[in-house]
Amino acid sequence: WDGYGNQTSENERKIVGTTDGFRVQVLSTDDIDEANRVRAEVYEKTTRKEVYVIFEPPFYKVKVGDFTSKSEADNLRFNLNQLGYTESKVVQETVNLFE
Repeated sequence: WDGYGNQTSENERKIVGTTDGFRVQVLSTDDIDEANRVRAEVYEKTTRKEVYVIFEPPFYKVKVGDFTSKSEADNLRFNLNQLGYTESKVVQETVNLFE
């Protein structure tokens, strides 16, 4: 049990700042349960682990990624569209920068 509970996952990264960038919005809903369900689906179906539920009154929005390049966000939007998230769109906003 040496070190148990002190292990960090390879998917955990430290946020070192923020910048202007892009995310892919998958869903906008007033139902928090629906937003959390879609967040979990997207998290499992993609290799992207930056999946956020953001409350922008009056809606909960599910957004994916932290991109500084619009072309990277467009590629993810295309992939999400292929997975059935046909309402996905690229949105410009402040994104996290990781180590």
